Amino acid sequence: MARPLRVEFEGGFYHVTARGNQRQPIYRDDADRPIFVGLLAKVVEQFELRLHAYVLMRNHYHLLIELTEPNLSRAMRQLNGTYTQAFNRRHRRVGHLLQGRYKAILIDRDAYLVELSRYIHQNPVRVGDVQKAAEHPWSSAAAYVGKRPVPPFLVVEEVLRQFGRRRREAARRYAEFLQEGSQGPWKKVTAQTLLGGANWLKRMQVRIERELELRESDTEVPAVRALRRRPTVKAVVASVARRLGVDPEAIMRKGARGTRREVAMYVAWRVCGLTQREIGGCFGVSGYAVSRAIALVTREAQAEPRSAHIVNSLITSLKT
Repeated sequence: MARPLRVEFEGGFYHVTARGNQRQPIYRDDADRPIFVGLLAKVVEQFELRLHAYVLMRNHYHLLIELTEPNLSRAMRQLNGTYTQAFNRRHRRVGHLLQGRYKAILIDRDAYLVELSRYIHQNPVRVGDVQKAAEHPWSSAAAYVGKRPVPPFLVVEEVLRQFGRRRREAARRYAEFLQEGSQGPWKKVTAQTLLGGANWLKRMQVRIERELELRESDTEVPAVRALRRRPTVKAVVASVARRLGVDPEAIMRKGARGTRREVAMYVAWRVCGLTQREIGGCFGVSGYAVSRAIALVTREAQAEPRSAHIVNSLITSLKT
C-alpha cells in the first residue's frame, strides 16, 4: 500500500497517532509516561504547535495538533526519535520502538475538532481502564473538565468555547459531552488522510494538487521552503556574537572554549525549527554534542538568573 500524501500547512488540524512496534507497549510503567509528556511539551514549544488534546495508552498515543507552520513531520520525528532514545536507555534495549511512521489525518476543524477531542479522551474508557475520561492521569481530559490545571503546552479554549462563554460552565457541559461516548468518525475518512465535509474536501483537493505541482517543479520540498520564516543558524550565531561581544567565527570554530558556542546551539535549537542532528551539521559536530550543549545551557540558566536573562532575550528577539 502506498504511503498517504502528507499535506502540512499553517492552520491545519491533525489527528496524530503512533503505535508500538508489533503492538508492544511503548510505556512500561508510570516512569515512562512523564518522560514522554515532558518531551511532548518541549516539542510543542520548539515547533510552535498548538496541542488541543492528548492521551497516552499502553501501546499507542493520540494527539490533536494545530500547526502554526508546515512542520508536523519534523516535530513528530523529534518527538518519536527522542522518546525512543530515552525509552531504550531506560530499559537497556535497542531497535525500533514505534511501528513505522506516525499516522496523521488532516481534519475539518469546524466539523470534527470537538468530536475528535471527545474520541481521544474516551480511549481509556472504551478499553475499560477507567469509568470516566477525567480519571485517566495521562490525558488532557482532567484539564478540560476542571479537575486539573491546564498545563502551558495545552490549548483547551478552542474546544470549550463551543460549550459556553464561562469556563466553569463550559467545563461542566464538556464533561457531560464526554459521558455520551464516541466511536470516532473514521468511516468517513477520505484517501487515508482527510476527514471533513464536502466543501472542505474540495478545498483540500485544490491544495493537494497545488502541493503536488510544487513538488514536481522544484527539487526542494515546499515544507522546508516555508520554514525559512524561521531564523537561520547563521542569523542565530550573528545575534549571539553581537550580544556576547565576540566574533561569529569564534563561535563557529570547532573546539572553541567557553559556553558561547553552546549558547548558540541552544538558541538555534529553540528558534530554528531544526533537529539536533541538523544543528550539529551546521556546527560540525554530532547531534549528541548538541544535546550536551542544550543540557549545559539549561543547567546554567537554572543556576544563574543573568544567564537565563541573556538566553531568553536572544530567543525573544530572534522570534520577533
